[in-house]
Amino acid sequence: MNLRALLLALPLCLPTLFAAGCGGGGPDADADKFVAIADEACACKDVGCIEKVKEKWDKLENEMNEKYKDKKDVDKSKLEAAEAKVKAAETRAKECGQKLAAGGSAPTEAH
Repeated sequence: MNLRALLLALPLCLPTLFAAGCGGGGPDADADKFVAIADEACACKDVGCIEKVKEKWDKLENEMNEKYKDKKDVDKSKLEAAEAKVKAAETRAKECGQKLAAGGSAPTEAH
């Protein structure tokens, strides 16, 4: 798989990812896990690394969908903040991957 296709395959932040509820650390702590994966993407120096990061992202997204699928009670403002954090992490991971694909080095600082 080429890097461009890999970047396009990074999942979009699902609006329902945190919409069903909270548990075990809550939405903010879970969103921080996506931020950490974005940090890994920005530290990548090659396509193999990006592929591993994408696998981690996909696995975490599946875990979060499973974790939150049956939960009903959660603070709406916490959900919105978590969703915004995940969306920003996804955007940053894609930007880092695109810079790497263009032959530049990925930025290492978090946004």
